[in-house]
Amino acid sequence: MKKIFLIIGVLLSMTTNSFSIIALMTEYTCPIGGEKFKTHFILPQCPTNKFVMFKREFTKEELEKYEKIINSKEYKSIPKNPSEHYYLAKFYELAGGFSDIEIGKAYYNAYNKLAFYGYKKNESLIKEALTKGISHLEKSLASRDKNDFPWDLAYLYVYNKEYDKVNLLMEKQDKSLHLERIANFYYSISDTGRVEENNKIYKIDDQKAKKDFRKKALYYLQELSKKNSEPYLEEILLIRQAILHKSLGDTKSLDELFSKTPSEYWTSVILFYLDEPENNIGKVFNEKNPATEEDLKKALTYAEKLVKVNEKNNKRDITEKNKYNHSLILKAESERRLGKFEEASKTLSKINLKDIKETIYVYNFEKLKELIEKKDSTVEKFFPPKIMY
Repeated sequence: MKKIFLIIGVLLSMTTNSFSIIALMTEYTCPIGGEKFKTHFILPQCPTNKFVMFKREFTKEELEKYEKIINSKEYKSIPKNPSEHYYLAKFYELAGGFSDIEIGKAYYNAYNKLAFYGYKKNESLIKEALTKGISHLEKSLASRDKNDFPWDLAYLYVYNKEYDKVNLLMEKQDKSLHLERIANFYYSISDTGRVEENNKIYKIDDQKAKKDFRKKALYYLQELSKKNSEPYLEEILLIRQAILHKSLGDTKSLDELFSKTPSEYWTSVILFYLDEPENNIGKVFNEKNPATEEDLKKALTYAEKLVKVNEKNNKRDITEKNKYNHSLILKAESERRLGKFEEASKTLSKINLKDIKETIYVYNFEKLKELIEKKDSTVEKFFPPKIMY
């Protein structure tokens, strides 16, 4: 489980949305008017007067000034419920004294909410949030801290299909500080067609730009692999490179990449060739473009090698027994997908259920056994868990 949480953490690090966090309902008192209300949003907004509580405490002088702003004709003319971030962006502009980066980030968050998160679509507001977000964030670049990576502006360029500006912005970033962030960014927009744990994909219609982004993502991931000093990142970097090689149709480089992979990562290699997420037997990322027979044979080859490696240590402790049983499950699944039901049944027969201590392995064992008995080699579409906002 530790590995899964780390992967999710890396994926979530690719976004700067302030609302991309699960939040509990919290009670607030509006500092202007005293209205009490509850909300799960990270950025509380008073229901009646629409004041956005953008910080915890306000001075008396601030509240007197801000009350005039929220009662102004301009503020009151904002269309109903365009998201608290849009209100905040407009408030910053009307109040004055706020920096371009503060206004730009507010418009960036407003755009994300208006365009993607269930709000009634208002195309004029979406366009305004996009253009104003870009304008203010561009102005902020000169004064921006060098450690502050401009995720927000980069994504707004993508949304606005200004792909040349995306690349120019990335080229200007300090690689010694931001190599991992650049790699993450390009990977997140490379549009490989595979939705992972972050459950988000950027659709790019321009085929040339899409291919260019994939190549850049691959280049920066390879550079990151050379300089990587974090062991937990190695497997993530490996699979991301594999996904990009496959999306570019470069099976030769993909196979070469895996041929150099140590046995500790063979589980991920097998799952990649099967196109299955870990612990989801029979479910695939891309149902419309299923694994080929050649892919399944490669998965089986690595599974057979993994079983031999894990068999040597099977008697040590419960952890090693789990590894051995898991490798047998992967081997049986590879055989099932290839229609080798008799072989798959023999593989499963080597597993002693008493040795399986992980509930998910028991579930996979039972599911796999049922499919094999039915001589069923079909797969289902995998739907990643949704992140609550």
